[in-house]
Amino acid sequence: MPRLPDAPPGDPGPDAAGRDADDDTPRRSVVLDLERLQAEGVLVVPSTRSTQAEQFRRMKRPLLANIRMPQASSQRLSLIMVTSALPGEGKTYCATNLALSLAAEIDQRVLLVDADVVHPQLASRLGVEAGAGLLDLLQRRLASRVDQHAGRTARKFQDGL
Repeated sequence: MPRLPDAPPGDPGPDAAGRDADDDTPRRSVVLDLERLQAEGVLVVPSTRSTQAEQFRRMKRPLLANIRMPQASSQRLSLIMVTSALPGEGKTYCATNLALSLAAEIDQRVLLVDADVVHPQLASRLGVEAGAGLLDLLQRRLASRVDQHAGRTARKFQDGL
């Protein structure tokens, strides 16, 4: 079964607990069954000369140029959002194929986020177990900030007494 690389060479990656040095959010790797995805029509085979494969290559070239610019991270040029006005227009299909195409590049890491909080389908489409979602992460971060603010407020109140 093909496997996508976890991290580019030289990237320290997560520690033994699966966390980055600057983040306490656990990370996990997944193995995608690319042959199953291809058979189900979810995945365009990048090595083929199909019209769809060529279109994803054409889409990827300018995005890679932006991602590789020196100021990419500071100007957020490496963030890509796939959206549309109506359901069923192929957002998941395009985002999945674009992410896999970008991840196949040397020294490129990709985080594909299913931001459809009402009808998430990315995990099931890719055949991976769904874990904590985008709202879970946002709620944890918000709760942490509220706790920090409450602690600062309590200290100010105590200092004023």
